[in-house]
Amino acid sequence: MRVSISERRLTVILITVSVALLLSACSSAGAPAENSLPSGAVPVDPVFREFYNSLGGRDVLGYAIAPATRDSMICQYTAAALMCYDPNAADAERFSLQPLGARVIADRDQPGTYIGGSGLEVDGFLINEAFVNQYKRMNGARYVGRPLINARRNPGLNRIEQFFENVGFYYLLDDPDHRVRLIAYGAVDCRERCNYQPQGESTVIGGQAPVSEPFLPVILRLNGASAFGRPLTGAYYTPDGSLEQVYERIVLFADPNNPASARLRPTAIILGKAFTLPVERRDDPRLVFYPVQGNLGYNVPVVFDHFIAMHGGKEISGPPISELFTVSSQNIFRQCFENYCLDYDPAQSQDLRVQIAALGQEYINLRGLGGQAVTPFQLTPETVILSVGELQPQIAADAEQKIVMMVVQRRDQHPIPNIEGELTLYLPDGSTYTAYFPPTGQNGLSEVTIPAQPQLANGTLLTYQVCVSGGNIEQVCVPESYLIWNNQ
Repeated sequence: MRVSISERRLTVILITVSVALLLSACSSAGAPAENSLPSGAVPVDPVFREFYNSLGGRDVLGYAIAPATRDSMICQYTAAALMCYDPNAADAERFSLQPLGARVIADRDQPGTYIGGSGLEVDGFLINEAFVNQYKRMNGARYVGRPLINARRNPGLNRIEQFFENVGFYYLLDDPDHRVRLIAYGAVDCRERCNYQPQGESTVIGGQAPVSEPFLPVILRLNGASAFGRPLTGAYYTPDGSLEQVYERIVLFADPNNPASARLRPTAIILGKAFTLPVERRDDPRLVFYPVQGNLGYNVPVVFDHFIAMHGGKEISGPPISELFTVSSQNIFRQCFENYCLDYDPAQSQDLRVQIAALGQEYINLRGLGGQAVTPFQLTPETVILSVGELQPQIAADAEQKIVMMVVQRRDQHPIPNIEGELTLYLPDGSTYTAYFPPTGQNGLSEVTIPAQPQLANGTLLTYQVCVSGGNIEQVCVPESYLIWNNQ
């Protein structure tokens, strides 16, 4: 069969296009195209590409956020670290991560102060077991650096975190897989010359400073970081010499010389929660019988029995002190044990239907512990910076205007989520227009749209004010303005 010239040309064109598409796909598989980078991100300098990828690339170190600088060493920031290349060093030492940890956090733990738990002991610190694999994958002290603190909970960011010399690790408490991520050391250290906004969850501190938790290893061992709630107090000494700390849902205490032996206070008994006499076993597959006096005991729902088993067992909950009952005026089913009460709320999602009742505040009130309570972050002119700006400083009268606000902590410029704002626009006729910003996201940003003002004359200067409040009387306000200008 003879093939015409036009058919040959078509075949060549198709092959050429196919090869080009294949090469394009291969070249883009390892890294995103430069035009797909998020705002503030830049390509990784060729000097660092192999080193960057060997440590996990973008999934671990985040995006590169500034062009490489070239001096005695070549250095480039990523969201999580500062990579450097020293051409005069020995081959094995040419690439490094710089010790940013001491620059981004002020607090340190003393070596040898951890109280037990599982993990890897390094230089008198305990590396949390969730972080050990990532620590080893990054060649341990060589690139991660040595620990600066023992693992701790950060309630403002809902995470477990641990800071090292060169990078920091964290995982989110509501992540069942405990996926390890890196704290945004690089973005914080480079904030004055970089224009990259990291995820709010990866910032260094967050809206509420971490609280000392000497019992944290015990809590983690019992899968209680989320189940027990956040700390409502710091650790304090009781009149009997015990070390005690109140959480939203439980109270822990221990010999101060051995915090690892921490136990739960019998909170339900102390607070006088519902007590019923033991009963006989009920023949119901949805119930598990807990005997307490011969053939008498309490019938515990299977879902409660499973929760107890997942959080330290009966030794932690204590024996039941009541049968299942309904909480007054609420569609919640409750059963109390010596150390806590369990609630079942059918209106919640499947994984939140069973929770420990939040009795911590009642315990604080009963014991008169107001002075021990943790002080939440207060939003005041001294603690926050409110930045406000319009999308266009000059806009036509018949066009909508967008106003953006950003709320960050004054001490370290970290974004503050869940802050609402109010905008007041002052019109030339003396009237005002009011709009409300939705809660800020994890990046501290929120925006509102001002509708078109077609009645305004060309050249009108519109002033507006944005105010935010954290529930305290004192507001934080910023005035701004923009010009009505119709291009003619």
